[in-house]
Amino acid sequence: MTEVVRTIVIGSRFSGPPGLGNGGYVAGVVGGAVGSEATVTLRAPIPLDTALELTANGAAARPADGAAAAARRAELRHEGRLLADAVADAPDLPPPSAPDRATAAAATARYSGRTPNLYQECFVCGFTREPGSGLRVFAGSTDEPGLVAADWPVHPGLGDASGTVPDEYLWGALDCPGAYAAGIADLRLGRMTARVSGRVRPGERCTVVGWRLGRERRKHFTGTAVYGEAGNLVALASSVWIAPREGGPGG
Repeated sequence: MTEVVRTIVIGSRFSGPPGLGNGGYVAGVVGGAVGSEATVTLRAPIPLDTALELTANGAAARPADGAAAAARRAELRHEGRLLADAVADAPDLPPPSAPDRATAAAATARYSGRTPNLYQECFVCGFTREPGSGLRVFAGSTDEPGLVAADWPVHPGLGDASGTVPDEYLWGALDCPGAYAAGIADLRLGRMTARVSGRVRPGERCTVVGWRLGRERRKHFTGTAVYGEAGNLVALASSVWIAPREGGPGG
C-alpha cells in the first residue's frame, strides 16, 4: 500500500454556510483523492482558509488477474481531528430522465433562495454570488412532487487549465439541489456517494435535478444528477442529509 499526504486549503470562495466549506465541493476534493467515484462522509464542519492534511491510501498496483484493486481511502484532518473520509464506491440508484429545457428554466424561476438567507453566499446555490465566482445552481420545484430542477448555464470562468469544469465543481452541483428536493433549507450534508462519468465545458447549458428518496427521523435521503447540454448524464449522487435537532443546532 502507498500513502500520500499533502496540505490543502479550502479557500473562502468555496463556502457553504458562512465561514465553512460547502459540503459538496469538499466531498469532491476528498473523493477526488480516491477516484472518479467515491463515498465521502463529512464528520465535522470544514474550516476555510486553513491548512488541512489530506491523506490518501491506495493499492500499490492492480492485481495481475485484472481484478479490481482493493478499496482506497482518503482522510481530511485538521490538527489530528478527522473532518471527512472517502472510500472508493459508486452510487446505486437510477436517475430520472433529464427534464426538457423549458421545464428546467421554469423550475429555476421558482428557486426559493432569492431572499436573504444563511446560504446566500454559498458557492453552489448562493443567489448573491457573481457569475463565475459561484456555480449559481438554482434548483426549484417542478410539477412532479419531490423533484427539483435547475437550468445551469455554465459560466466561462468555471473552467480549469484543461478547458473543462473540475470534478469537484460537479460534486458541488450535486449538493444543494438535494437539500431543496428534501424540502428543508437547513440541512447538513452527512454523506455523499457520487460518480463523475462525463465532462462539462464552460459555456455549456446543463441541467441539474434533485429528487427525494425518503426520510428516517432526522436523516433525509436524496438523489441528484447533472446532465450535459445534449441530455447526457455527467454526474450522479445519492446523499444523506441531517436535520437539526429540535430546539438546538444541527447534529
